[in-house]
Amino acid sequence: MPAKVTPDAKAMRRFHDAITALRKMTGKDFEPVIKSELGIVLTQTVKNMKKASVASIEKNHHGQPGAHYGIEYAGPVSRTGKQYTPQEIERAQRRAAEARARGKNGRALYYLSGSKSPHRYPDWLWQQIKQRRDVALPKKKQARGLAARMWVHIADQLQIPIQAPGYVRNARHYKKGDMAQAVITRQLGKGKEYQLGFVNALTHTNRWAGKQAKGKSPHSVGFTFRDQLNKRANFFSQSMKLKAKGVIKTTLERYPGLARVS
Repeated sequence: MPAKVTPDAKAMRRFHDAITALRKMTGKDFEPVIKSELGIVLTQTVKNMKKASVASIEKNHHGQPGAHYGIEYAGPVSRTGKQYTPQEIERAQRRAAEARARGKNGRALYYLSGSKSPHRYPDWLWQQIKQRRDVALPKKKQARGLAARMWVHIADQLQIPIQAPGYVRNARHYKKGDMAQAVITRQLGKGKEYQLGFVNALTHTNRWAGKQAKGKSPHSVGFTFRDQLNKRANFFSQSMKLKAKGVIKTTLERYPGLARVS
């Protein structure tokens, strides 16, 4: 079932109100103001999204209890020198084929060292399992930061410069590549009539972001982004309070990229 994405209306309204006030203060059109502020929000979203470390990926990989593989079973191998009859080999191969048929996408489940009941496989079979796992680990590492890369795609498509670490910018799914197709962006108009919008459809990985939210569902889609919207709106509110207290001369002292147009 597709995930139902509901925008945080309060966060959007607070951020929009701050943008509107900044636009009036700077005398600039909406486009440069929204892009400047959204760039900061997207940078912080990428920075604060929960991302796996290389060490945790390796630990989870080596501690994995089992994995599915579609390996053709050649037959049993005795460790005591027993010779199996053709009938015994055929029965073993048939059972293996039935296990693959019951498994995930025609692949049988093999218990690994991380399992509570690891199996002892024939050397030839274990070698094939090990080869597949050796290939899988780099792919898992390559996907590190893929969910965060969706925000980089959004920034790139909207031509908004943001900061992101190299491993996030280079993250790839082992089958689907950089998954730029998982985001949709839109820009309309110019100047005061400028509009932008975007959709991040990579919802199945966004569940990790929600784990940072106290009292929130772990499946909250885009929590980190909405949190950064609120934080940026708070930054504007704090700037206004600092100006009122005389700590800063003007609110724009805290926005070096949005100097007033003379």
